[in-house]
Amino acid sequence: MASVYGVLTLSEGPSFIRVKNLNDPLIGDSTRTLDATVTLTNRETGATETLADSIVVFDGVYTHNFRADLDIQEETTYRITVDHPDGRARATATMPESTRVDVRPEGPVACTQRVRLLFQNVPKPCLIRAEVGIPWRNDIHWIDLETSQSGNAPVGRVTPSSALREVVPESVLLSVGPPAEYCSLLFGPVRIAYTHLGPDWPRDSVVADPFDSEVENGLGVFGGVHRDTILKPTTLPAQEGRR
Repeated sequence: MASVYGVLTLSEGPSFIRVKNLNDPLIGDSTRTLDATVTLTNRETGATETLADSIVVFDGVYTHNFRADLDIQEETTYRITVDHPDGRARATATMPESTRVDVRPEGPVACTQRVRLLFQNVPKPCLIRAEVGIPWRNDIHWIDLETSQSGNAPVGRVTPSSALREVVPESVLLSVGPPAEYCSLLFGPVRIAYTHLGPDWPRDSVVADPFDSEVENGLGVFGGVHRDTILKPTTLPAQEGRR
């Protein structure tokens, strides 16, 4: 049996799929090499790529991360196949559409102004995961953005001042002033990162129970996603008065 963990993404750049022979002990020397051939196939066109292995070492354990450069298309199903001496493991992933997001209001927002994101072509909230990144003290602090159903599409809402309260100590906020002034603490725009999961992802998302995996003759998680980040600049009260 083999474990298969990874996602295909519509975003630019390669995708990486981590593969392990489950019969090999998880110790250094036994993980140094992996006798396996990993292929990725577009099930609609038949285009197939043999993936190249790249090795990353964690605490003396060699992990095998197979790089996929095949052109990944939206609303298309792909199959990963792992051939190794103990058999063949396979899994499929269907890609979502490129995400259509309506962001209101347009342009910079005040610190107490609510930002609304409507994920227009996402059928239900379980297929979208979003985070808000607050730039403070030379780092980006990420907090979850909850989504709910609005009509036929999920919607997410965030107010910069409320998000700041989850990151910045209360004593610092009190020294700055009222919530309208909080954005003076930021060194850059607020980031809203989202991951749009493919239609078969909930079935394949088995991190909590890998034995419920959809990997044939193996364990793991394999799916298709679209990821992107929206930058939302903020304005200070003095700037608002000059607009």
